Amino acid sequence: MMEMKDRLRRLRLKCGLTQQQAADQLGITRQALSSYEGGRTRPDIEMLEKLCRIYETDLETMLYGRTGNKENPSRLKRLWKIWTGVLGELTFISSALLWSGNRFFPVSTGQLTAEERVVFQTHHRLISAWEAMDSLILLLTLVSGILLLWQKRKGRYPLPWRKRLGMLVIPVGAMVLAALPFALTDPVFEAVNYLITPFLCGMRILLLWLVDLAMDMAAGFRKKSSKGNNNSSQDKKSLPHPGES
Repeated sequence: MMEMKDRLRRLRLKCGLTQQQAADQLGITRQALSSYEGGRTRPDIEMLEKLCRIYETDLETMLYGRTGNKENPSRLKRLWKIWTGVLGELTFISSALLWSGNRFFPVSTGQLTAEERVVFQTHHRLISAWEAMDSLILLLTLVSGILLLWQKRKGRYPLPWRKRLGMLVIPVGAMVLAALPFALTDPVFEAVNYLITPFLCGMRILLLWLVDLAMDMAAGFRKKSSKGNNNSSQDKKSLPHPGES
């Protein structure tokens, strides 16, 4: 089985980083990183988390290697890409339904003829399908977002601010781009009718990431408190007892 020192070197090379580049990102000297990779010293838990962040991996992979059912961050990225693509495609279909109803089956006012009733019924069916599709998109955003966060926390994948922001902006951007051509050419509805659903989806994603961020901050606070308590206990043990010379 590959030792951790070997995994550290392999992960660094996989990211295309020299020892100096990795050390600069970690805020340590190249000699300290070389000592980790040489097996002369072992990084503490805080340094392991930093290593996971710059090497884009998780603690289990760092400590034990990718064996058995160990997950890796590429799975989370793949699920996120699928999620983004599905949201964009569903938004395109939803927007096309609304646009088609307004463009090809406009509703007349006043007394309707038999032919106009058929047009009205078709328009109503398309609008009902649009509303159902929008409800599905909102539900899918919430459920799949929760599953993605569960996958992230299960694998303990580190997500810096830049990636958190990207995982919020890119899905919403894909939805806006899918709806925009229809929003700008609809003869009846204004663009805001097409952009409400992407906005609401963005709010749901933002709420989920804020919850995840709060959980990360709480875990970090507990870790620091535990470390402070351990240091205090060690300091008390090192103090001489009364009467000792």
